[in-house]
Amino acid sequence: MTPIRQIIVQGILPNLAIYAPIVLVLLVGFVLAIVTWKKHPKASLLTILAIPLFILNLLLSLVVPFFPQFLLYLNVRINFPLRSLAIVSNIVLSALSFIGWILILLAIFLRRKPKAKLNAAAEPSSDSKMEDQSD
Repeated sequence: MTPIRQIIVQGILPNLAIYAPIVLVLLVGFVLAIVTWKKHPKASLLTILAIPLFILNLLLSLVVPFFPQFLLYLNVRINFPLRSLAIVSNIVLSALSFIGWILILLAIFLRRKPKAKLNAAAEPSSDSKMEDQSD
């Protein structure tokens, strides 16, 4: 077995299996955002933008730790320390997560237009206001 195949089989795939429930929840959220697009277009759009960021973040977080081993196997010479690569990759992963969470929070707390039926049911009719004043 080649070293790259060994890294994939022994390092990445088991971790991907661990994260499978999270990916499943994200995919369900993506489908729900598409289904509710007409009802809440802004929230759905923000969710549809955020979920791929979360999935990309998850996949990169699985691959990045093995990146130095890939470079060594491919005999790639790099002119900077691997520690710098780890720092930059952590910043990128944190930024992806940060942006995704901001989008999700905006989708949750974004003001939505109230439905006319809900407002009509909550407000008393003009006839009942007149009855109250006559008493």
